[in-house]
Amino acid sequence: HRYDFYVPIFTILQLMFYMGLLKVAEQLINPFGDDDEDFELNWIIDRHMKVSYLGVDTLNGTPPPLVKDTYYDELDVKIPYTEASKNYKKKTYRGSVAYMQVPM
Repeated sequence: HRYDFYVPIFTILQLMFYMGLLKVAEQLINPFGDDDEDFELNWIIDRHMKVSYLGVDTLNGTPPPLVKDTYYDELDVKIPYTEASKNYKKKTYRGSVAYMQVPM
């Protein structure tokens, strides 16, 4: 008696592809969650706040008269964290050329 056995290679590839897409779909449902694979929302908010203050305070060629606000005398603005989000604060990312000296 001779048995014909075969391995369904394309079906296995389809299953692996489907499972991979399922993992991607799980992350796309909630990309700002608390898992390790999720976006660092606190870092994104901190960076955008710093960039917006930089743009308003220093990059404008003809700024309007300054009006004193809560953060007027502070150079590095500390964003108010809640008790729940305080543990997620990280240092600001510095790129590989952040401290490079550019000749003028």
